[in-house]
Amino acid sequence: MRILGERILHQQKWTLVKEKMFLNNHGEKGTWTYIERRGRQKAAIIVPVTKGSGALVMIHQFRVPFEQSVYEFPAGLIDEGEKIEEAAVRELREETGYTGRILEIGPEIVSTSGLSTETVHMVYMEVDEEPRFHPEPEGSEQIDVIKLPKRDFLSFLTNGTDEKYLIDAKLYLYVKEHCS
Repeated sequence: MRILGERILHQQKWTLVKEKMFLNNHGEKGTWTYIERRGRQKAAIIVPVTKGSGALVMIHQFRVPFEQSVYEFPAGLIDEGEKIEEAAVRELREETGYTGRILEIGPEIVSTSGLSTETVHMVYMEVDEEPRFHPEPEGSEQIDVIKLPKRDFLSFLTNGTDEKYLIDAKLYLYVKEHCS
């Protein structure tokens, strides 16, 4: 596979829609359309678990592409010059009102490599049982904060499979792994 070039098809405040032209292994030309964050900005996805009960703090957020809300982890872009740790603490507080300490920062990963160039770091945090602040979502965000006790993990996954609601893949995998 050889990349022949690229062009911008559409620009917005946070993203670019781009097209790459390529030559495949059979000598055939092709194109691939994808989304790129301006400046290849990375994101932090926060996995907040309460200290005592091990409950999972998540958000239920309206997502325009689906025209419905999605259950997911709090997350946000890492600003230029900001450390992953700083972004994670900031985003957790803004979206949920929770504070806590970082336990682990995962490596840079991708989740939609065929659709976008977005990369993220999973940031695992231990948080207090209750939020210390009121959430302060940005203007376009419609967020509900949910604390899911461990005993409810399995029913959460089971109820989500009949398309009553959507679950982000990263949240689903975490809950699935911790169901037993």
